[in-house]
Amino acid sequence: MFGTDGRAFHRPLAISVAGLLLAGVGLAVIALVLAVAHRETGQALAYIPVAIALTGVAVMVLRGTRWVIRVIIVGLAGQLAAIAGTAWELSHGIDARKASQLRQLGFNPTAGVVINLIYSSIGFALFCWCATRWLAARRRGHVSSRAAMIAAEAADGSSVRAFDEGHGPAVLILHGGIDDGSSWRRVAVRLAPRFRVLRLHRRQYRPDLKTGSACTMAEEVEHVTALVRAIGQPMVIVGHSSGAVVALEALVATPTAFAGAVLYEPPCVIGPPLGGVALARAQDAIAAGKSGTALAIFLRDIVCAAAWTARLSKLVVALSARIRRMVRHQIDDCAAIGQLGNRLDTYAKITVPIVLLGGDRSPAHLGERLDALERVLPNTERVILDGQGHAANALAPGRVADVIAGFADRVLRP
Repeated sequence: MFGTDGRAFHRPLAISVAGLLLAGVGLAVIALVLAVAHRETGQALAYIPVAIALTGVAVMVLRGTRWVIRVIIVGLAGQLAAIAGTAWELSHGIDARKASQLRQLGFNPTAGVVINLIYSSIGFALFCWCATRWLAARRRGHVSSRAAMIAAEAADGSSVRAFDEGHGPAVLILHGGIDDGSSWRRVAVRLAPRFRVLRLHRRQYRPDLKTGSACTMAEEVEHVTALVRAIGQPMVIVGHSSGAVVALEALVATPTAFAGAVLYEPPCVIGPPLGGVALARAQDAIAAGKSGTALAIFLRDIVCAAAWTARLSKLVVALSARIRRMVRHQIDDCAAIGQLGNRLDTYAKITVPIVLLGGDRSPAHLGERLDALERVLPNTERVILDGQGHAANALAPGRVADVIAGFADRVLRP
């Protein structure tokens, strides 16, 4: 969907949408105060969850939560129907029940409907802004056609698959959790004019390769090395989240295959095992068929995301079959990292140049893990993306691509 493209739904548009949502919060608070003043307790209670929900959605829009942005784009487009409905009300008369409710709050019914009309008009204008930017991006060629697929064979005979696009020195991207590489497409589009970009569909997230037992980190690394052998040239490896841990292990296993690495907030173990008791609870939830509960535990107690994000995740799992299928893989992914234990002493032997990438809005523990890596890796550069969290590849793909391209130019084109 065009709404999640970083060049269409860019930062100014995200701020504008969040502002509209917060304006809705303001209207709900005003209505709440008026309802309390007029002793309309039932109406007052109805406005509280509205204000809370709109605030949460505004925060997720600013953080670049992809599924929320998609829902918002649909909602903004739907404001055209709201405009038509309110215009009809103004010309044919306001529903008696609605008029009565507005009068009970001390509102002039016509003024209340006009406010709704203005709000809906702003919402639809924001949709038109996003649509215009998307169409312009397509004309400039920023939205690519579907990437080709390259295949290889691992040592155990399993198939290796990766998206393959562009020409030039090779950049290999290892995606993070609950993904198949698609979340990095917009970064790849920006790199493809100057680099051959390979987005590995990680073995951990290949349901066709699941045999009942969890995928191990060694099996994941074997898929990376099999693809590297098939390409047959030095490359930059880029890892995001758990994919960055796989990248670290690949750098240990085949150090000569890579000219350098960009590691975006790897949740490597630097102390107690990753997840601990929370991981065991998530695994129990998976065993009981409660994927939504498992994802909520993972986000709240392991990722340390905001509590409302964890609560909303249950709804996401219920609505999205794709996400529901991937939750088990995410929990297995977390367990595989935990089973590695603290590998900082081993990572200290990696000598190739490494960029440690992070966002200043990410959970604090991810920054602490980058700190630990920076202390032991002998050849590192730290890059912090202002205003970004753990999903800059989705919200700010151009900035992420710039970091990768600048680094790749230095190490692949000396």
